[in-house]
Amino acid sequence: MFSGFSRARERLVASTPMLQPEHESYAWLVLFTTSIATFMGVLDSTIVNVALNKLTVAFGVSTDVTEWVLTAYMLAFGVMLPASGWLADHLGYKSTFLGGVFLFTAGSFLCSMSWSMSSLIFFRVVQSLGAGIIMPVGMALITREFPPAKRGVALGFWSISSAASASLGPTIGGYLIDNYSWHTIFDVNVPIGALALLAGFIVLREHKSEHTRSFDVLGLIAMAVFLCGLNLALADGNAAWNTDGWTSTFILGCFGASVVGLVVFLMGASKNSPQSYKYGI
Repeated sequence: MFSGFSRARERLVASTPMLQPEHESYAWLVLFTTSIATFMGVLDSTIVNVALNKLTVAFGVSTDVTEWVLTAYMLAFGVMLPASGWLADHLGYKSTFLGGVFLFTAGSFLCSMSWSMSSLIFFRVVQSLGAGIIMPVGMALITREFPPAKRGVALGFWSISSAASASLGPTIGGYLIDNYSWHTIFDVNVPIGALALLAGFIVLREHKSEHTRSFDVLGLIAMAVFLCGLNLALADGNAAWNTDGWTSTFILGCFGASVVGLVVFLMGASKNSPQSYKYGI
């Protein structure tokens, strides 16, 4: 089946000059495609904020538990960011980007079907893993297709789509929550994701890096410890269950773990790339 889709794409590209990389409009089609996915990914990072009260009532949990819908998204997103470049180098930028869009779209659909707060938080993690791929790989695709003279303008338009979705998220979320149900704040991503998948499959061309490096497992673990520890400490410093506040053992332990993770990451980065990595940057 997939080979049939590939042949249909090849025929469409061959008969449509704009879809050929040599055409002057091709790079702008790549920008449009990546901007759709970026708009969707950033939109969902803000659209959920206005739905927390509805989610608390719908699942009958406390506010501290509901906040994990946001916290889990941020944690998984931060961990996925540094790994997305390695995935794109080895699997191909188009394949990785489409995989991220699929993960995010599927995660959005599953979020709308959640039957408990635990399942919603889990599906939010799936969703954020896709978003963690879409953002950096999408930027890399734009950078590769545009010449240096036009690259700044292209990235500026890409940033506009990101900023616009962040601004529109609370407005769209508030409208959907007031007039429909909390499920719709996730359902809205499904048609956008389907459009991004279709456009990406047709427009984007595959590219794999000729020079790849082995996966830095220790670096990823250290970065994950740093980001998770810091986010947990900042998220739960004033939580209702945390009666000791910022001086509690849990919060201090999270800060300590984040510092250790950061130090290990910096030491590993300095050792692995001493010529390109500078502490002053």
